[in-house]
Parts: sequence; structure tokens; C-alpha cells
Amino acid sequence: MTPAEKLAGAEPAAGFRWTGKPGDLKLETDNAGALEGYLSLLAFEREQRRVELLQESVMEKPRASREVIESIRVSPCVKQRQEELRRLEELQRQQREAEAAQG
Repeated sequence: MTPAEKLAGAEPAAGFRWTGKPGDLKLETDNAGALEGYLSLLAFEREQRRVELLQESVMEKPRASREVIESIRVSPCVKQRQEELRRLEELQRQQREAEAAQG
């Protein structure tokens, strides 16, 4: 178990015991609920981390867009940047049309 997988108050433990006489032994689990609880908690924490990473990604995209817009706005060559942006948008439009015509 990695240190990141150690959960406070949860132990990945289960007990097993044999009962009966030789030739007629039965395996019984003891405290399997603790193991189930640990696995559920582990799955929950992994999912929570995945959601946190997704939220960070979602928050990063608008920030990056704002930075790009700001750099275009502040640039001393605004008209040149705007023309480049217009050309890029036109190329993207043409590419989408070509892809649509193929598919």
C-alpha cells in the first residue's frame, strides 16, 4: 500500500478462520465489513481526487483564455495580431468545412 493510499481510521483488514473437523472444514470470514469499508473509502477518495483535478482543469481554461486575450489587447501590434487571429479563424473554418465534406 502506498502512503497516499493510507486512510485515517480505515484499515485494509479481514480475518479468516477454519471451522469444523478435518475432512469437513469450512472457511469463514471475520470482520469482512472492515475491508469493504476500507475499499469503499479508498474508491471515494480516488474519485474525489479525480473530480478535484477536473475542476482545476476547468478553472485553468478560462484563465488561459483571459491571458491570451489580454496579451492580444496589450500588444503594440494589435492590428497585426487581429489579422493573424482572423486568418487562423478562417483556416479553422475552412478545415471544418473540408472535414464535413469528407465525412
